[in-house]
Amino acid sequence: GIDTELVDSIAPELAAEVLRQDEACELDHGARPDGADWLTLHFCLKEAAYKAFYPIFRRVIGFQDMRLRVQPLTREFLAEPQGRPVGEARIFRGRYRVECRRILAACW
Repeated sequence: GIDTELVDSIAPELAAEVLRQDEACELDHGARPDGADWLTLHFCLKEAAYKAFYPIFRRVIGFQDMRLRVQPLTREFLAEPQGRPVGEARIFRGRYRVECRRILAACW
């Protein structure tokens, strides 16, 4: 799946909807990976992961149903759907970059 978002385009009041509590606790709130804000970065990466997830499982899931682990130094991420039966367990991998104030993400 692929997605793109403008940096700082997701309103801060959506943080509780987009970020899982375990993800929010892991963030370095003083950092801006490649100039991107964490909230929009997570939104974009989860959208790309969902676009990889849906064609395989044909199930609609929300932002809280996808656990991200982001590696800003390598611009890689892992996306793991939560609460899935064992037969459907899968971890998606992806990469992202920030260019011209736009986040570009791909997940497979």
